[in-house]
Amino acid sequence: MKRALWTSLVCCLAVLLGSCGGSADDTSTTDQQEATEDPVASPETPAAGPYCFSFNDETLTLDVALILDEEQGVTGRQVGVIENEAEGYYTSYESTLTGVLEGHTLTLTIVTEIEYDTQEEQAQWTWDGATLNDGLHELIEGACGLSEDNPGDEQRASHCHSEERSVFSCRLEDSEKVLSLCASQDFSSDQGYLQYRFGLIGDVELEYPEDQQNTQEMFLWQSIGYSGGWDTRVQFSKGGYTYRVYDRAIKVSMSEKELHGGIIILDGETVVAQLPCDASTLGPAYFNTLNDLYEKIPSGTFFEEGE
Repeated sequence: MKRALWTSLVCCLAVLLGSCGGSADDTSTTDQQEATEDPVASPETPAAGPYCFSFNDETLTLDVALILDEEQGVTGRQVGVIENEAEGYYTSYESTLTGVLEGHTLTLTIVTEIEYDTQEEQAQWTWDGATLNDGLHELIEGACGLSEDNPGDEQRASHCHSEERSVFSCRLEDSEKVLSLCASQDFSSDQGYLQYRFGLIGDVELEYPEDQQNTQEMFLWQSIGYSGGWDTRVQFSKGGYTYRVYDRAIKVSMSEKELHGGIIILDGETVVAQLPCDASTLGPAYFNTLNDLYEKIPSGTFFEEGE
């Protein structure tokens, strides 16, 4: 009886909205107009561009970065940090996201790396206005690290060519010189190439390696994760010196990260130069990061946290 009453109430509500029972002939023109004039407009489908979302509670920090293209295709990254101080437990994971947005439904393939294990799953999330819901958490949209002084990847100087991907690039502080890590579009652990380039735009002083064959084995990658951020390095050696490109993100609020980057040059174990990036040429977070090189070049252990 209660179920029948509830069904009846739902159907009555649906009738008021013009979507349950009866036919178009049973509804007056006025009723049809009222049914279609929703007083609360649905959020529009997001426009193409970068988006960032965050969630935080006592034990979990989630950051999701998405790039939506003109055809509603989606690529992105999710980083999660689980930290329970009372139990002394900490772990972090990172997922690559690929999929498509239809209306407000985001259908995704999620590949997750957690503690050296790889997992793949299919999922549907809801992207509604300024919120992203993964079925368990509601993430709030943030500024994605962009500002008037930090306009985004497409406006930052880079030595990478149009047919390449800029893995990491920035202009140095108090200088016009630019450092870039450029990869072929097909770069992976067993194909394509990665090169470091340094100098003025149009006048590269140092390119390593010069040959684009088997470049994966000429670099090392190491990263340290912590709550809401990371510290990642890529190392190579040339001419008796060791070069470490670094990329560091420090969480300062629910939706904002303080970004640092640059290069450290060592002679043996002695730091002979540390050249930081101009902060305005970094970011947005997750779209210009050395973390993209995880499992594409060998991992190493070669730096101390905060170096």
